[in-house]
Amino acid sequence: MKRILILVLIGTLLCLSACSNRENTDPFQPLSKVTEDPQHAEAFDQAAAAYNEDTDFIPEGEFIPTEESPFGIEAENSSDTGTLPAAEKPAEPTAVLPTNIPTATLPPTATPNPEDPVLLTANEDGTTSYTMQKGDTVACVARRYNLNLDGVMTLNNITSESDVSAGSVLTLPKRGESWSVYDGPRRTVKHPANYTAKAGDTLFSIACIFGDVRPEVIAEQNNLRLGVVLEGGEVISIP
Repeated sequence: MKRILILVLIGTLLCLSACSNRENTDPFQPLSKVTEDPQHAEAFDQAAAAYNEDTDFIPEGEFIPTEESPFGIEAENSSDTGTLPAAEKPAEPTAVLPTNIPTATLPPTATPNPEDPVLLTANEDGTTSYTMQKGDTVACVARRYNLNLDGVMTLNNITSESDVSAGSVLTLPKRGESWSVYDGPRRTVKHPANYTAKAGDTLFSIACIFGDVRPEVIAEQNNLRLGVVLEGGEVISIP
């Protein structure tokens, strides 16, 4: 509103100047001629100063009229580009990895003890050599490995009266006839069970008592050496 009043004032001064200057009859004389008139120069300067002071700051979005564009150009300090702001791209969700994931713990595997005796050795002809241990008998070895007792004795040229002591090597046949029920059951004592050892017992002699249990399994179950000789009173878990 103030700017309009100032423009009206300037227009009025121009008209007064044109009317008072009788030598120049052009109502649209140049502005420089008006400002040369000492009667109106001071008033024009005041109006121009007021106009310049008022237009030092052009509010954002207003237009400045020019000769090239009667509708004006947009103020330089305007930040409006006439385009809509770009939509912000939503942040992509990031995967949150779980922490403190429990890891599977594998059971310990049995590690052969170098002091343990070597029981079985494969032969080139397909048979297997077994080294007899303290507490072993030919019958309990055949029962333990599910072999026919007569076939084992025939292959080794022995009888039930033969003395096959610890350290002797017994040849076990290729897989053929299994243990015969005519020689008794393979499982001679029910298990799982607990067995209270006697003095001088070995895991081999205990395995012979139960029939179809291997000494290696008893050793692993009780965390014992395979060749241990028990003092008596130990409670042995039979799997």
